[in-house]
Amino acid sequence: MGSAIKSVFTFVCGLVLVASTAKAAEPILGGIFPETKVPIQLFAEDSVINLELVADFNKFLKLPEKDTITKVPAKLIYFKDGTPQEINVNLSTRGESKQMFCQGFRPIRIYFNTQQNDLSLTPFQGISDDLKVATHCQGTGLIKDTDDNVQRNLREQTAYKMLEALGFMTLKTRTARITYKNLDGTVVAEALAFLLEPKSNMAKRYGLKHIRKVKADIIYAPEPENKIPFLLSTRFLMHTDVDHGGEHNTILLIREGESKAVTMVPYDFDLTGMVINSQYLGSAHAYKSWTLQNWGDDGEWFKKWTGGEFTSDAYRNQAYATAIYALTHKEAVQKVIDSSPVLDKSLMQERVNAFFSGIERAINEK
Repeated sequence: MGSAIKSVFTFVCGLVLVASTAKAAEPILGGIFPETKVPIQLFAEDSVINLELVADFNKFLKLPEKDTITKVPAKLIYFKDGTPQEINVNLSTRGESKQMFCQGFRPIRIYFNTQQNDLSLTPFQGISDDLKVATHCQGTGLIKDTDDNVQRNLREQTAYKMLEALGFMTLKTRTARITYKNLDGTVVAEALAFLLEPKSNMAKRYGLKHIRKVKADIIYAPEPENKIPFLLSTRFLMHTDVDHGGEHNTILLIREGESKAVTMVPYDFDLTGMVINSQYLGSAHAYKSWTLQNWGDDGEWFKKWTGGEFTSDAYRNQAYATAIYALTHKEAVQKVIDSSPVLDKSLMQERVNAFFSGIERAINEK
């Protein structure tokens, strides 16, 4: 560990010690908040949950590509001690970019009617919003775990877990094996998927609140120092399909009673460089091949970012402290990669190695 890293590491440890003795959910570093509540049951466990969705999939799979509003009645079935338990729900399709490459199956959003359903004794107890299902997106019948689209899905789920291991705020996930059935009981598809924690549930874990509706005449974006983890997160994943002002693929979080966000969190990693091995250029099917060369050097990126002419010393020191905070989680990130069900981990490993080596070199050259 270089001298620069050692000095900032000492600073970070001091901040962590202060945060651990604080009563409120004060940030350890700008934009990083410790959890104040445990996740709801669905996301507190890491085992694969077996589910069935029963609906008129003949209708659902034929909904227009851009129709994310139409809701189809369905039954969500989970198993308690081997016995199937039913919950009445509604389904809609979801996603904009996902619709570009989902043919023959659709990404799903599950709506719970809490007025009709008592979820208190179910795995979905405490869920505060609709539930996103990241599906295989292609094909019907039995979809093998080795299928390219399932593997792509698993890489996206691993990206969420890696970001969490990095020590930054993110949504939790839960692996699910889902059987999709028509109303007559015939199986439409069976595949591995993952469930994504609702944004409002994530906000509650950190003692914060999710800004649901962004009004055009209000600037919600947090102060620059509270966006530092967001910027490091998007670089880490090579996430270009994101708006740094907080309007696209970002979650704005506020404290109760306030109107300006205190931090922002990226999400929707299906088009990140770490997942698709390409740079998404912001329009349908527009990509640039991924290589270490055309992504640029992470160390040079970090030095340019922290050395900008409008960057204050306080902001620069905060960025270095946050980067060191991330570096101290390198082993945890590696464990996520090692335990990931993704078959080919070379892309994830290459990206992580490049990020950590580049950031560490930049800090030592300070």
